[in-house]
Amino acid sequence: MSNLPLTINEEVYKRLNDIRDLKELSRIARDRSLSAEEKARLAEIASNLTREQVKAALDEGDQLQEVLMLRVDPETHETLPTAADMIQKMQGRNTVQLVENADSILKEVMRTDAEFRVRGLNPLQYGAKGDGETDDTDVLQSLINLMGDSGCLYLPPGYRFLVRHLRVPFKHFTIEGAGELVQKANHGSAVAFEALLYISGNHFTGRQFKIDGNQWEYDDRFQRYGIEFRNVHHHSLDHVTVTDTISVGIVLFDCLEWSWTDVDSSEGASLGLQVIQSSRGKFTNSEFNRNGYGFQQRFIPTNEIVRGLSGFGVAIRFRSSDLTFINCKSNENGRDGFNVNQGSHNIKFIGCECNHNNDGNFTVASDPAEGGSNRPGGGEACYDLSYVDCNAENAWTSGLAIYHPAHNVQVIGGRYFNNFRVAGQRADTIDFYNGIFVAAGSKAFVARAVYCYDDRQTAKVTAVNGTRITVSKWTTGKLNTYPKLSLYSPQGVLKRFFKLVGETSSTITVEVLPHSSDLSDIRAGDLITQAVQPYGLFLEGSAEGEIDVTGYGNPGFRTVRTSPAPFAPFGGRFKIMNSDTDHVNHLRNGGFDNDNDTITNWTPVNCNIRTATERVRSGKSMRIEITGTNGYAQASTIHDVTPFRGAWARFAGWVYSESENVSIILAYVTPTSTPQSEDKHNGMGWNFLECWTYIPENATGIRPRVRGTQGTVFNADNLVLTTQIPKNNA
Repeated sequence: MSNLPLTINEEVYKRLNDIRDLKELSRIARDRSLSAEEKARLAEIASNLTREQVKAALDEGDQLQEVLMLRVDPETHETLPTAADMIQKMQGRNTVQLVENADSILKEVMRTDAEFRVRGLNPLQYGAKGDGETDDTDVLQSLINLMGDSGCLYLPPGYRFLVRHLRVPFKHFTIEGAGELVQKANHGSAVAFEALLYISGNHFTGRQFKIDGNQWEYDDRFQRYGIEFRNVHHHSLDHVTVTDTISVGIVLFDCLEWSWTDVDSSEGASLGLQVIQSSRGKFTNSEFNRNGYGFQQRFIPTNEIVRGLSGFGVAIRFRSSDLTFINCKSNENGRDGFNVNQGSHNIKFIGCECNHNNDGNFTVASDPAEGGSNRPGGGEACYDLSYVDCNAENAWTSGLAIYHPAHNVQVIGGRYFNNFRVAGQRADTIDFYNGIFVAAGSKAFVARAVYCYDDRQTAKVTAVNGTRITVSKWTTGKLNTYPKLSLYSPQGVLKRFFKLVGETSSTITVEVLPHSSDLSDIRAGDLITQAVQPYGLFLEGSAEGEIDVTGYGNPGFRTVRTSPAPFAPFGGRFKIMNSDTDHVNHLRNGGFDNDNDTITNWTPVNCNIRTATERVRSGKSMRIEITGTNGYAQASTIHDVTPFRGAWARFAGWVYSESENVSIILAYVTPTSTPQSEDKHNGMGWNFLECWTYIPENATGIRPRVRGTQGTVFNADNLVLTTQIPKNNA
């Protein structure tokens, strides 16, 4: 073995030593060849002398036979070669043997080179320990730098290489093997972010290896990523695991085109994956679970009180686009599961699972950029999002929560159910806490063939003894999964929330919650339920789209409702696509054809109303002139609110206006408020306006109105009020 420094693979050096020995053999053969040439020269001289003797023998005649016998085999009678011929043959055999030896060694070297290009250089053969305790950074980084472009670092199974920070700036570089890279504890900065593995070379490939962020060995929280890709075009990860990082597991900055398969980035202190201003990526069968509980904190199975609340499973940010997630999971994270944010667009989730996260499961927002960030997209709405056959259950808030306006969002198939795990824990309103929540101002939202329901059990209260409640029937076994309860009156009015702390087949034991602490109004006959998700689909004011859903919310509500604001722009233009219509106009005199001059069955408020003599659309129209600051004409109905309770109501018709300050409104009255939905006119002549509103069971009245601001004059015609009941509503 050579005494040269061990700086490359031992097997390669062995081959080089063999080549050195081969050179020595070649030198000896060459020397032999020279000796043979000398012998041939002497033999030639001897041969010349022999020829002279032969000539003399020919002259004498009697010695010729004797000379010939010198070159004739006495047994075979074959002529023997001359000495020169024998030497030439020997030289040729030595040359062939030399060539064959060189060829075999060359083939072996080529085979070894090909093997190393696939398998890579093994750090153990260059001084690395792989014991998880010795710092192997310098050895691994030296190998990466030595190989350069198209290199391959092989991490053998069963070894843990402790490193501070590795950089791979080379193209077509590969890291593979079943070994681990372990973050050296207490290395890094509390201010500046750095990655254990920093990739900046294009066409990187990672296969099978694991990164251990080692956060439990840190004395304090530093800013350390597991893997950082920056400005990388074309990379792939296959069966790569990143776990226990002290910050983000994997982050992509300004990357283009990548494919991940069976990647797992879980158990980190912050996010599992963060994608920033990057495009054209595909994620298949990958998981991002139990991230975001803060430094050295873990997911707690019941977890109704969130600690940490510091990170998502996946965050897609700053105009990232053209991303597809197929059969991926993001469960049990400290905040959102899959979050799309800040102007990101063309994001697809297909067959993904997002459950038990401590905010929304799937979420959409348009948060402002952090202080000092110059990234585009801060505060911008997201758009072109699709969720196909996805599952979202047991979120702290909603299964899908569109917190800020988003456009062209499609939810096709899938289930969004059994959410609102934070019930009673905080004093927030229930708007966000549903199967699906859509923020005001969202446009072109579509829900088709979606199951958004709460199927948890409900029982009737039969007796009350303090915090111990006897019920008609109770199925045990879900206390840790669904620890919250809702209490409703027999009429379906929500009273309060409780925490479930004990259960038998006939009794439950409850505990008061911070914002629902009164036990005095529990009565026999009340309904108590683990179903705390108020609505399957909650549509905030001025959102627009189409709905075809199956399911329901709590006993007091049904599948879908809007949440109109008390002031403009009010509720949105949602159409119930899979619905039954009663085909009855519940308005009195919506066509005004029976009136000569004064409109009957409509009540003016701050306005003058009469039959129109101009702007007539069919027969006659109602002309409205607003005289007060705001005013409206309110229709009377052919009966009270009873037929509308628990159904959607649709108020629609034609309105002529040359001002934008005109709208139609559908309001309903409850014991505590008068919510309303509105569709606004564009100020350009005849518009067909329509608004849809869910009328809850506790509504006491319904108010169809045509509204304007002071000084406006407009006309209305062919107004109709109908009920719309979704088909197959569970």
